[in-house]
Amino acid sequence: MLSVPVPVAGAGAARGAGSLPRRRTMCSGVGCFWALLSAGLLAACAAAFLSPAWLLPPGRAAAGFGLLWRCAGPPRGCHGSAGPGGFGDIPSGSWQTSAVLCAGGCALLALSSLLAIVAVLLPGGACERRVCTLAGYMQTAAVFIMASGLLVYPFGFNSATVKRFCENSDIYYAGDCQIGWGKALLRRPTCMLNEQFLELLKSMTSSSVVDKPPVRRVAIFGGTHGNELSGVFLVKHWQENGSEIQRTGMEVKPFLTNPRAVKKCTRYIDCDLNRVFDPDNLGRTVVEDIPYEVRRAQEINHIFGPKGSDDAYDLIFDLHNTTSNMGGTLILENSRDDFTIQMFHYIKNALAPECCPVLLIEHPSLKYATTRSVAKHPVGVEVGPQPQGIVRADTVDKMRKIVKHGLDFVQLFNEGKEFPPCTIEVFKIMEKVDYPRNKNDEVIAIIHPKLQDQDWQPLNNGDPLFLTLDGEVIAYKGDCTVYPTFINEAAYYEKKQAFVKTVKVKLTAKHIRSSVLDQNTS
Repeated sequence: MLSVPVPVAGAGAARGAGSLPRRRTMCSGVGCFWALLSAGLLAACAAAFLSPAWLLPPGRAAAGFGLLWRCAGPPRGCHGSAGPGGFGDIPSGSWQTSAVLCAGGCALLALSSLLAIVAVLLPGGACERRVCTLAGYMQTAAVFIMASGLLVYPFGFNSATVKRFCENSDIYYAGDCQIGWGKALLRRPTCMLNEQFLELLKSMTSSSVVDKPPVRRVAIFGGTHGNELSGVFLVKHWQENGSEIQRTGMEVKPFLTNPRAVKKCTRYIDCDLNRVFDPDNLGRTVVEDIPYEVRRAQEINHIFGPKGSDDAYDLIFDLHNTTSNMGGTLILENSRDDFTIQMFHYIKNALAPECCPVLLIEHPSLKYATTRSVAKHPVGVEVGPQPQGIVRADTVDKMRKIVKHGLDFVQLFNEGKEFPPCTIEVFKIMEKVDYPRNKNDEVIAIIHPKLQDQDWQPLNNGDPLFLTLDGEVIAYKGDCTVYPTFINEAAYYEKKQAFVKTVKVKLTAKHIRSSVLDQNTS
């Protein structure tokens, strides 16, 4: 029989082991979840801080910039920006500041995570509450510090190093590059506060209206290529009866750009008129044997320019046809042209749900000295498919609608309508692709049936490109998705171009209005 201990009055409470009170700790479901969440956020911050995938250049699936690393290839090709040269080798003062802030935030988050784990193991009471409160304050401070680092980071987009990889990048504008998973991962712990900061910053920057000069002189070019007949037919019609294109407060001039080529129904007489509006040709001395299109370019520049001057026409619509299945395409030459981007946004919305792709031909090495580049705001209109030398009613109708909506936009703008910030998706030209050729420079393969007529559709590694007459399939080899266009364009065989590769990017235009309002109210 077991004996039962008897307590002694006045003495310390001698209790059996089974009756000792348990030390209450914070190891509840909520406490453990908080500790695990803190540790998880710390791991995410550390991974993001060390990641080379903060800023990703286009077409470089394995390349990227991080705060401390710059990766130019596979993982073993990565190297630290803060390598042998030290902290000063980080390519931007803004990124150095961001690195310090993010590192400080991560360190503070590490300490708060440690306190969270300690608080789980502490017995309940004042000590535990003090530790939890301190950890909470430290986590809040860490979030604010890392959020500040993230806000500082985009100021480094205008550094020379970044601009070499990300064309047109500037402060808070990544240009051709995209924000990678590293920065996005670091943003997760700070997402609520940081998103509020970004929205506030966006509202502060977008609320200011940019005044643009009114658009008073507009030209519509047709026949730049004499066998692209939709524009030829429309321009000739509008020269006879221009009521359809006239708008209050502006002059709209329809103009046949290459009349000799139109008469012969050929693309050009001596050379491509749409490629000779460069300084060399426009400044060329007129002699007897000068190419007809060069002489014509100088005449057009005299009438509608001079190119790059304040006296140049405000806006030119240049009407073209393509044998490719591009639909009604708008061509943009300058990614910083807020007015034209706003116009394209308006046209796309007016045509919806009909698709209206935008092709951005801005490229550091592919230079287009186009006819329309004489104007302050050049707009290319490319509609197809339509064979050369004929005209189709549906193609003319599509081109006509695009011009109408563009002129409507100009009229609304001139009348004082404000256009708030907008974003459009564009296809940015990256590279021209030639047909496979033999040693005699002869084409030996044709566009594969699965690629034919698939303009603007995604092209992935391994997809068929060309087909030889022996039945061999030549596939696309690339590490990123591209979007081909001008596929099998008849006029580009002579230019050794089977199609062009594009990538999708987004462009944002500022809040604009016509400055004529300020003049009227002053």
